[in-house]
Amino acid sequence: MKKKELIQLIKTKSEEVEIKDFSKSILERVKQLPRHEAIEAPRRAFKLKPALFVTLGTLASVLLFMVFYNPASPIIPTDPITPTLENMDQVIALSTVSTASLIELSDSQLSIQENYILQFGNSQTNQKISDEIKDVSRYLETIEKLFASQSDFAIEKESISNGGFANRMCFKTRDLLNQEASYKFDYNEIPLANSNRFTLEGELEIGQKTYLISGTADKDTNHLTLKAEKDISNYILINYEPIGQIHQFIIETVKDGEVIQSVRFQLEQSENQKQIKLEFIDGESVGSYEFQIEENDNVRMIKAKYNILIDDNVEKGEFMVRIINVLNQSTYSILIKPEGKPPFIITHGRMLTEARPKFQTTLNYVNL
Repeated sequence: MKKKELIQLIKTKSEEVEIKDFSKSILERVKQLPRHEAIEAPRRAFKLKPALFVTLGTLASVLLFMVFYNPASPIIPTDPITPTLENMDQVIALSTVSTASLIELSDSQLSIQENYILQFGNSQTNQKISDEIKDVSRYLETIEKLFASQSDFAIEKESISNGGFANRMCFKTRDLLNQEASYKFDYNEIPLANSNRFTLEGELEIGQKTYLISGTADKDTNHLTLKAEKDISNYILINYEPIGQIHQFIIETVKDGEVIQSVRFQLEQSENQKQIKLEFIDGESVGSYEFQIEENDNVRMIKAKYNILIDDNVEKGEFMVRIINVLNQSTYSILIKPEGKPPFIITHGRMLTEARPKFQTTLNYVNL
């Protein structure tokens, strides 16, 4: 048989073979096989132990309470009116308020009601930050009243003939609890050789307390100098001058004839925004601070950013100052947030000038 005929024969025989289709049969058998469902092993869930859960919950509750709870704080108007210090009368008003608040503060009074509520992290670093902020608290009364008072301190002036004084200036301040304090300043202006320079001699009355005041002012430069004196070796010295749009106060605390603390206090403001800066110049404290007012649920709080040099390292962060009531006494609750570190809270005693026990001091003449 030839090759061609052989190929044709193979082809013919292959066509005669029938190949059965078993696909349906296979599918039917698969359906009848018993099924095995995969059971996933339960995942292990992370659960806090009861004791740890209670501890964390308690700390969180205290933190939230200290920061947000203040039932005694009244609602403060949402449209703040801020001082502009446009004239010498306003500068005198603010300077006398600042001087009176600082002269009464002794070392023992600074530590009244100071204690830690919550504290985490490096206690040594936290202590140094707390010590700095304790010094800052000396100026919180001035900062409060500058943020909350009317733009012109509601100043009223009149000529009088009382107790040897020819002029009277009445003005008012408010604090962050919207409480008002009234001041009465009876004084004489004594012209110097330059008719635009004069000395101040008078009495500042706040509630039941009276302060003898003297100083020097220059109407041309709006430069004012006051000295609040407990005695010849212990006094507060305030120098005010405008620098461009910035109102600057240099405040020195002198104890036993030595300057133990000197700060630069600046106010810078526009029509809708205001910022206060505080920088320690001399003394144990070395930080610088920027303050703004922040409002939450119609309650104002003081917010500050800080830079503090500690062991050749600059510690940065911010803190919030809120007023709370503890045993019927108003107290500063200060939430401190160091940059990159856990926050902590301290409280510090708060007693404004008009509420302190009677104390009298003198302010002496200072040359420009």
